[in-house]
Amino acid sequence: MLNFKLIVTLLKPASVKNFLGIISIAGITAVADIILIIKISLILGPWITMSALSFISAVGIYFAYKSIEKINSEIIESIETGVYSPDLFYNYTASLLSAVLLILPGILNTISGIILSLPVFNRKTGRLISYSAGINWKEAYEFLRLESLSAENFKSSITG
Repeated sequence: MLNFKLIVTLLKPASVKNFLGIISIAGITAVADIILIIKISLILGPWITMSALSFISAVGIYFAYKSIEKINSEIIESIETGVYSPDLFYNYTASLLSAVLLILPGILNTISGIILSLPVFNRKTGRLISYSAGINWKEAYEFLRLESLSAENFKSSITG
């Protein structure tokens, strides 16, 4: 049910316009990043520049993993306790985008990923992405909660 709803939402003209805008911004950012990397490599040298970009990507991968792991554990805890927090899911959405930006090599991507990691921008960006994509986190939370409860009932019926 959720997959069909996601497809219908993504095929709406407003969603297509939003995603095309996002892809355009990503393309412009990639071109600007390439120009910036070339200019920096002319100053520092290509080997130092590529080493720095590799190091930044490695640190970005580690940071992205830790932030997503932290939010995943918070979501699991909220599902187990039955307390719904929309900000938690907005943080999750923005953290996924931040993780992608931190993993991709580039100076502008890294700066954007760090800015999105800040709590103030994290919630606002997550809310904006969720509303633009038509994601209903309350519905997703209820689905996860029902899955968790049915799994617990299944385990208790087997053991009990």
